[in-house]
Formats: sequence, structure tokens, C-alpha cells
Amino acid sequence: MDQVTPRPRRYALGFLLLAAGIALAGWFVGKGVTEIRTSDRFVTVKGVAEREVKADLALWPIQLAVSENDLALAQGRITQNVTRVTAFL
Repeated sequence: MDQVTPRPRRYALGFLLLAAGIALAGWFVGKGVTEIRTSDRFVTVKGVAEREVKADLALWPIQLAVSENDLALAQGRITQNVTRVTAFL
């Protein structure tokens, strides 16, 4: 009779090398992803200076809407609303 080596022993080295290769490839992919994600979180600044700046301008976009059938009445109501908002601020 032929003596046949059981399959687990015959292919064990191949399976171990394959598993090690897959694990190593996963590690490289993981390191690459973390380097890509952290590379955009750094800012390069030349010089060391801190200074407080007082803000002298503020922009607040305010939208007013009026619905009328007559254009002159609508413009008059918008003018009234702008006057009220300006007086409030």
C-alpha cells in the first residue's frame, strides 16, 4: 500500500505562509489608512506669534419675506419690516 501523508501535515506550511501574508497585508493597509487620515490634521506655521484682534465688523444675514398681490404694497411692507429690524438692532 501507498503511504499517503495526511493533508493537514502536507499543506500546513503553505497555510501558515498564506495566513502570515494575509495578516501582514492587513497590517500594511491599516497603517496606510491611519497615515492618510492623520496627514491632513497638521498645519505648518512659520514663526511664533500670538495676538488678540478686536472684531469691528459683524455680518448677520437676515431674510425678510412679504407676499402681496401688488408690488408697491409689497415694497412698502418690506421697507417697514427693515425699519423695524434696524430699530430693534
